[in-house]
Amino acid sequence: MSLGALRGVREVAHSGSTAGYRAFLARYPDQRFSVAVLCNAREAPAADLAREVAGLFLGDALQAVPAPVALTPGQRDALAGLFRDERSGEPLRLVAAGAGLRIQDEDVLLPLSGSEFRVGSGQGRIVFDGPDLLRWLSPEGEVQEYRRVAQATPTAAELLEYEGEYASDEAEVTYTLAAREGGLTLKMRPATQQPLRPAYRDAFTGPGGLVLFRRDDSGRIEGFSLGMGRVRDLRFRRLSPAPAADAPRPPSSGK
Repeated sequence: MSLGALRGVREVAHSGSTAGYRAFLARYPDQRFSVAVLCNAREAPAADLAREVAGLFLGDALQAVPAPVALTPGQRDALAGLFRDERSGEPLRLVAAGAGLRIQDEDVLLPLSGSEFRVGSGQGRIVFDGPDLLRWLSPEGEVQEYRRVAQATPTAAELLEYEGEYASDEAEVTYTLAAREGGLTLKMRPATQQPLRPAYRDAFTGPGGLVLFRRDDSGRIEGFSLGMGRVRDLRFRRLSPAPAADAPRPPSSGK
């Protein structure tokens, strides 16, 4: 449950989803008014739909929607870059797009000021606290903090550090990681392979989510944590070490 406001009107709200269903319930105590939305489609924007309905009934009690503003190229470019979720480690890449920003190749960020952006159609707001720290405020009231990090560009020798077999006692599964040109390949039984691309230091992303490597006190990689969707920090321990840096290796084909 979240306590927040819809355009200046107090709101108590809660969302939920499972399988192919989504739901959202909002209560506006000062107006003694509630909206409940039930959707049987996974992609349905339940919170957006509920607030559109609320807007029809709350009327003049709602503050006007702020109009987008124009940023200078310098303002826009200063905010673009790679950020890291302070809790989950998930990377967030903001790229310049027109007069504003875009999240990777997906949601457009519409500038409301030089430091505040609306995410797509009702997916919340992003507020910058300086160029290196931002907060993502979801429509449900959740706040995620992201801090700017440097893009990692590991060399071929550095990628070899990550190679080896890793096992999760909790998931009862073993993965093999191999270096490839520009990143890693995660191999799963029976014959599945997923490319992993570097994000920031010791962090790689791929179709399966975030792979965040852990190091021991000596700096040697001892395992990694896997994060995907609602799974966070699924621990894998290293079974086999990386080959010696001077060990002969066949040339990489990049496959």
